[in-house]
Amino acid sequence: MKYNEFEFYGFTEDLAQSLELEKVKTDSENWFIFYKNRQDNWIKFYPFAEYHGGGAPYLINIGSLDFDLWLKENGNFVASAREIIITKVQ
Repeated sequence: MKYNEFEFYGFTEDLAQSLELEKVKTDSENWFIFYKNRQDNWIKFYPFAEYHGGGAPYLINIGSLDFDLWLKENGNFVASAREIIITKVQ
């Protein structure tokens, strides 16, 4: 799936291992976990956080962009990703 030009995927531990992701930091207030690998920066997010257990997590690839700057410029990405997911399921 795509949010603007950024690919996002359903998160699984197998996916995280295959991408060789390393956890960088956590934002527990906004339900984000930040990862990096050799090529890219990634954000784990929960577009259905109101569901039991936070709902299914997703992972977005933001390339080499800075986490904080990307979030500032894409503040509505969780809501947009949610709509994309809902549309895909219907």
